[in-house]
Amino acid sequence: MENEIYNLLNSGWIYCIVKNDYYEKILNQFENTRIGNMVFVKKSEKLYYVLKNLGINPDTYDSIVIIIFDKTDTDFKINVYSLGNGKKLKEITQDIINGKYE
Repeated sequence: MENEIYNLLNSGWIYCIVKNDYYEKILNQFENTRIGNMVFVKKSEKLYYVLKNLGINPDTYDSIVIIIFDKTDTDFKINVYSLGNGKKLKEITQDIINGKYE
């Protein structure tokens, strides 16, 4: 499983944690794959513009590896993790497997 996750992240896929059905419907519009209960979405031009409209800094798009989507009754929340934070892809892969971002 570790190699499979690493290879996805290394080849243009984003690990998405969806804490609300609202975002699940949005993500289903894009090419996605699942490993167990983990959802990965392939980066695309369409995804870029959707994330930009949701407020993601477009300059970080290429280095994004994890997005956490959440929604409360009064607010939308999106947390983004990219390779620019100093962590190596292998470390991020292990963190995903260990449930660190849940």
